[in-house]
Amino acid sequence: MKVRVNHLYRYNPTLLDQIDGRTSLKTGDLVRVVNLPGCPRANTMGHCHVADPNSGHFIGLVCCNSLEPVKDKTYRVHLGGKRYRKFSTLEDARTFCDTVARETGEILSVVQS
Repeated sequence: MKVRVNHLYRYNPTLLDQIDGRTSLKTGDLVRVVNLPGCPRANTMGHCHVADPNSGHFIGLVCCNSLEPVKDKTYRVHLGGKRYRKFSTLEDARTFCDTVARETGEILSVVQS
């Protein structure tokens, strides 16, 4: 399967990634496909680099077949300024907002994207 750079995918490891996985990803984790400078582009030899969709931190190299497109809706929580945090379910986004409200007293809004 071909993947597209800067798109969200759900990680569902193939046999190769299960046996020789070089990341700390768990089944169902959301990732974003990235192209890194000086490295082969996404889809080269059936692999791609992935990063955390919230922070943008590099995670590792995975098989393209281990990634499933996220077809369901994602939810963004506005953290102020141009900062957002993405969640795959509305329940996760609301739990995050409730936790932040309890700890800091700050009210956050959830936006469907």
